[in-house]
Amino acid sequence: IERKINGRLKGEPYRHFCAIGGLKDLKQSIKTLGDNSPYTKLVVNLTGVDPDDAFSTCPYEKGHTFLFYLEELVGGADKFEPFLRSYFSQFKYQSVDTDDFKNHLLTYFADEENMKSIDWDLWLFSTGMPPYIPQYDSTMQEAVVRLVDAWANAKTDDDVPTSAEDFKLLIPEQVEEFCALLLEREPLPLERLKKLDALYDMSSIKNTEIKFRWLRLCIRSRWEEKVDEALDFATRQGRMKYVRPIFRDLFAWEKTREKAIRKFK
Repeated sequence: IERKINGRLKGEPYRHFCAIGGLKDLKQSIKTLGDNSPYTKLVVNLTGVDPDDAFSTCPYEKGHTFLFYLEELVGGADKFEPFLRSYFSQFKYQSVDTDDFKNHLLTYFADEENMKSIDWDLWLFSTGMPPYIPQYDSTMQEAVVRLVDAWANAKTDDDVPTSAEDFKLLIPEQVEEFCALLLEREPLPLERLKKLDALYDMSSIKNTEIKFRWLRLCIRSRWEEKVDEALDFATRQGRMKYVRPIFRDLFAWEKTREKAIRKFK
């Protein structure tokens, strides 16, 4: 719903761009949890389970993918959004579960033949990635990928960009994605990362989502002066989505492992 609202405010390509980023986060969560982990199901049985153990982006992003699939299945936003309004009206001020959603959907679209093609068990109870990935508009993503390639694929540190003009055209969400995509590549040589920082002034950015990914890039490139900042960030924020990755990164770096353990305790 947040992405649909943003799509109305900022354009449909923006909605699709955010979905692409979310899909990448989903892949990372599934990689961390394991393809066969029950916690990667859309509907998770939490009986006797510590909720902290099950927490991830999986229900958010897998759920978004399922809703996007349903929107396409019924014929687009013009048909799906009235259903959403009906759903909100029917269940406002109530607690709902998956069966409530499913039953309301099937009742609302009772005359839609395509409803019969939904494999509910596959979507709700299978582990790993969703069974279907929409073809998202990649217009906003492509500008980010070009910039990432310029830094990650440069043969030497002298071949990297020397102008910040392309970077200045990016909105904050694209800068966040720029860092996220670099995290998927091999770590940049430290001197190259420092050049990137000098050109784009990454260290001065206060946006939490960007700073989180930037500090992870610094750790992966073994920038020792950034370790205390990363630890301070993780302990100040306290959110699991920030704490776990940073401490995992620091634990994987032998030189900072003991320091990370002491801070974590």
